[in-house]
Amino acid sequence: MPELSNDTNVHAQFARNKKSHSFLSSVIWGFLAFAVLLAALAGLARTDFITAFFPLRSVGSYHSQFELKWFDLQNYVTEHGGVDVVILGNSTVNTGIDPVIFQSRYRELSGKDLRVFNFGVEGLTIEPLSEIAKLIDATYHPGTIILFTEMRDYIASNGVEVSQQFLGNSWMRYQMADFSVQGFLIDHVTLLEYLLPFRNWSNPTFTDTYRLTLYRQGNLSPEGYEPEKYIGFGGHIPDPTNPEEIIKYKQAANYSIDPGRIRDLLDVISLQQNGTRVLITEIPLYPTYFVYFGSSAVREQYLAAIDSTVSNAGSTFIPSIDEELIPIYGRADDHHLNFQGVPIYSKLLADRFFAACELQSTCLISASEVNQP
Repeated sequence: MPELSNDTNVHAQFARNKKSHSFLSSVIWGFLAFAVLLAALAGLARTDFITAFFPLRSVGSYHSQFELKWFDLQNYVTEHGGVDVVILGNSTVNTGIDPVIFQSRYRELSGKDLRVFNFGVEGLTIEPLSEIAKLIDATYHPGTIILFTEMRDYIASNGVEVSQQFLGNSWMRYQMADFSVQGFLIDHVTLLEYLLPFRNWSNPTFTDTYRLTLYRQGNLSPEGYEPEKYIGFGGHIPDPTNPEEIIKYKQAANYSIDPGRIRDLLDVISLQQNGTRVLITEIPLYPTYFVYFGSSAVREQYLAAIDSTVSNAGSTFIPSIDEELIPIYGRADDHHLNFQGVPIYSKLLADRFFAACELQSTCLISASEVNQP
């Protein structure tokens, strides 16, 4: 077999090098084109054009109400240049406190004008709320976080599946320093936020779900308050023979405080190491709510334990106002206030926090007052 000439070898090597160079160039140009496309789409996503056609945004979470609050807070910070006080809790906070009324009353008493946002998220216990607190603190650096907590937060079996599903979201995991490509892209490619609300478009219930989310978005104030319109709560005592009530009785039976949930509470309080003031309090629940837990001694032991835990961690537990100050017509049920009760409570809450400022020197502080460690 004849040997190839030197010229033939050179030409073959040149062809291989050219092919390799061509492939490398294609990769580089493809990457650059993709980067330019992402930049263009990101710019488009910030225009009025895209928001007009895609009013909802998402991070891929099943919890659309959390997403509404998250992007509402983002809008609030953009509009006001920051946030001073974040009121954090579950659905009782979501429908129970009007930040505008609270802010106005606190300013009237103290002369201090604070930017206040309601970040109440329905269905969440202290476990996911602790992660939300860390996320808000790291992202927006408020001066004060007011955490509303209650007895159900510390039942080990309460809200376990909801917490797992909420915290299992790839974007949320990414915020918790658990890297994934999906989480990274959702966090950095703005356009995806506008496309993700349509990820379940083939689901038969998609249209109804989308419309409901749009309705709730329209019902949400710029400060994060979502009014509850139901009236007619009669203050009935829970019936232990009612199948719906039996579940609540079983969950609250033999009440004990789970150590893991206490660690979640301490995680929130530890944000004070960043200079953020963290205060713990409760919504004034209707007395029949505590029937599920048994004797009043259970409630008293809980309050003593939480007060001691919070105090030992360097924070302050501010007891709820007297529940009798909220008329029954201002309640939607035994743990939610309605739109008639909220103005009354929001003012009383501001009174309570101003009193704590005067008597205990635990004043609400603004973002500009935070002393970084």
